[in-house]
Amino acid sequence: EPVKLSDIHAGDVVVAAGHLDEQAKTVGAMFVMVLDPQQAARMEQMRAEFGKTWTAGKVTAKQGLTLTVERPDKAAQTITVNENTEFRKRGPDGEEDIAFPDIKVGDQVMARGSLENGSFVATSVGVMPPRGDRPFRGGQPGPGGSSAPQPQPQPNPQN
Repeated sequence: EPVKLSDIHAGDVVVAAGHLDEQAKTVGAMFVMVLDPQQAARMEQMRAEFGKTWTAGKVTAKQGLTLTVERPDKAAQTITVNENTEFRKRGPDGEEDIAFPDIKVGDQVMARGSLENGSFVATSVGVMPPRGDRPFRGGQPGPGGSSAPQPQPQPNPQN
């Protein structure tokens, strides 16, 4: 349900999407969503699992069966794929199956998988449309199931 700025209080957990000014540490928000306690708990769980059961970022290198991504927290992470990895691409007309060679340096990806011997092994890799091309669809933000902007884990959740 819609909320007004006056409805947001210190201690509320919010998700915002918009233009990030890293130098000023501000977001010119296009939308702000106040999370209920269950949504806040899920967000914290996602934050704890980031880099372990899912990861996301911009592909900066591709070699053999690995992708290197720059995550939103600026950390580099290597994603390994194998014969069991599924590949999808989100576009304006929905999702479509793709193959590993279709993924290019510069693509924004989200991967699900697990850490195995210190390496992130993907069970699925999704290529996302560029940020400006992602539609808003009123669903819950988060990995999978929605085209809404993905929440971006931050190094310090208290900021």
